[in-house]
Amino acid sequence: MRVKLVAGLLIIVAGLGFACSTGLSETEVVQLIQQHSTPGPRGETGPQGEKGDQGEPGPKGDQGDEGARGPQGEKGEQGIQGEPGPKGPKGDEGDQGLQGEKGERGLQGEPGPKGDQGDEGAQGPQGEKGERGIQGEPGKDASLSGPATAPTPVPSLTPIPSPTPVMVNSPETDRDALVAFYNAAGGDSWSISRHNWLSGLPLDDWYGVTTNADGRVVNLVLSYDVGLDGKIPPELGNLTELTDLRLHSGVLGTIPSELGNLVGLTYLDLSDNALIGEIPAELGNLSRLEYLDLSGNRLKGEIPEELSELWRLEYLYLYSRHSRDNFTGCIPSELKNVIENDLDILDLPFCEPDTQPHL
Repeated sequence: MRVKLVAGLLIIVAGLGFACSTGLSETEVVQLIQQHSTPGPRGETGPQGEKGDQGEPGPKGDQGDEGARGPQGEKGEQGIQGEPGPKGPKGDEGDQGLQGEKGERGLQGEPGPKGDQGDEGAQGPQGEKGERGIQGEPGKDASLSGPATAPTPVPSLTPIPSPTPVMVNSPETDRDALVAFYNAAGGDSWSISRHNWLSGLPLDDWYGVTTNADGRVVNLVLSYDVGLDGKIPPELGNLTELTDLRLHSGVLGTIPSELGNLVGLTYLDLSDNALIGEIPAELGNLSRLEYLDLSGNRLKGEIPEELSELWRLEYLYLYSRHSRDNFTGCIPSELKNVIENDLDILDLPFCEPDTQPHL
């Protein structure tokens, strides 16, 4: 056993020497020894030696001083900012849409005929003529004449006082006109309850009636829920402050020409009734009228030329299935300018414009 150990040690020592001479590492020498040596029988494991005391760690080397920080380079100057390039030209603005041509204004109607001048007041009675003086007898001498008679003074005329003007239209005349309408339009059968008509209350409390600060009637609106059953009396033309008149369903008879006195009207609606006859030419006096609806009746005849004087008119409705074939003649050409109308349904031509000069 000892011989083998000695042999092994010799081999190791020889290997180390060989390694030193050849420059091989210890690991490579061991590998060569293992390849060329024949392993002997494994010896018995000797007792494990005691673990040697661990050596104390050597002192820690001093840490080297940190090198000083080099000086910071100066900050480079900021480059000058280039001037902004010129702004590109602004694109041409799109052309604005052409404004539609303004519709021609309707021809203003010729002024109505001047009212007849009132009768001149009767001249007061002329005073009696004084008696002529008696001429004296002629004297014998031509240079002498009879005594002159003093003239009789003429009595002065006493002026006749002019009559005090009477207020034709007032809240009282408006009340009378509404009472006449109530009686003519079947007011006793009206379906509205507590309508206050014919009561002593102010007219503004009567159903469908509106008044202004002076108590004059400005609106009369009685619609389908009232149950009108009768005619429009001529007294309704006395409501001279009226601006809005609407009567629907149940009005019979003709349109009274007295409605032409309502010169303040801007809204007139008599549609959906049973009116007959012709459209009165007096409606052409309503120079402030903007809305006229006579549709849904049984009117007939020619459309009055006077309606062309309603130059403020914006709405005009005349059609009904009953009166379409009853209207005759032509439609005044000025009514073409009305913004909304149903004249095309009447199937009537427009009148040729009058080329004759007005005298």
